[in-house]
Amino acid sequence: MLKIDGYEILTQIYDSTNSNVYRGIRQEDNQPVILKILKEDYPTPSELTRYKQEYEITRNLNLDGVIKAYELKPYQMTLCTHGVTMELGYRQDILLSLQPPLIKSTFIGINLLKLFSPLFHFYPSSSPVFPI
Repeated sequence: MLKIDGYEILTQIYDSTNSNVYRGIRQEDNQPVILKILKEDYPTPSELTRYKQEYEITRNLNLDGVIKAYELKPYQMTLCTHGVTMELGYRQDILLSLQPPLIKSTFIGINLLKLFSPLFHFYPSSSPVFPI
């Protein structure tokens, strides 16, 4: 398992072609955190730029349900984003693992609607949200 000074990594929660995401605990204050690390040992300058831009966007989002990115730190020869999550995330994981698929899908759908509903105020009422 991954080792990062100052953090206890609990589990990997996402694996993509570009990055890995882990759930862990920040040891200095026992705060639950999410860590996102680029997969490439030696990312290209364009990959680093894109990752820094992603960090800046995430850091400036103030939406309920979005993990707040607090730091972008070097990790070995790549970058790592540190985000603070809520304790509720662990409880939700346990509840979701116990529920039947239909209830789980409904629960996820409701939470996604709550998460993205603040974004809809950016669209004028006369324009369609999903243009054809």
